Amino acid sequence: MHLKFHHHILALSALITLAACADPLDRQVQLSGPAGANFAADQAACRQVAKAYTDERARRGTYAGVAVGGLAGAAEEEDLEGALIGAALGGVIGRAEAEAEINEDRRAVMLRCLQNKGHPVVG
Repeated sequence: MHLKFHHHILALSALITLAACADPLDRQVQLSGPAGANFAADQAACRQVAKAYTDERARRGTYAGVAVGGLAGAAEEEDLEGALIGAALGGVIGRAEAEAEINEDRRAVMLRCLQNKGHPVVG
C-alpha cells in the first residue's frame, strides 16, 4: 500500500471519530426562563421527532464526494488505484459533511418543537 493511502485512512478515521462525538441533540438546551414541569418528557419527544428528520443532502454529499475524490485521486496518483481510493475517501468524507449539516438541522427541529410546546427555548 502507498504511504499516502495510510495518511488518508488516518485522517478519515479522525474525521469520523470527531463526527460521531458531536451529536447536536445531546447539547444542553438553553432556556430564557425556568423549565416547565413537562420539559423532560417534551424534550425526549422532540428529540425523537428530530432524529426522524432527514433529507437528500447525505446522498448527494456522498455522490459529490465520490466524484471529486475520484478526480483528485486520479490526478494525484495518475492511475486507477488512486482514482478508486480517492473516490472511496471522497464518498465517506462527503457523507460525513452532509450528515454534520443534517445534524444541525435536527437540532433546530428539536428546539422549534420545544418552543411550539411552550418552553422558553433560546438555543
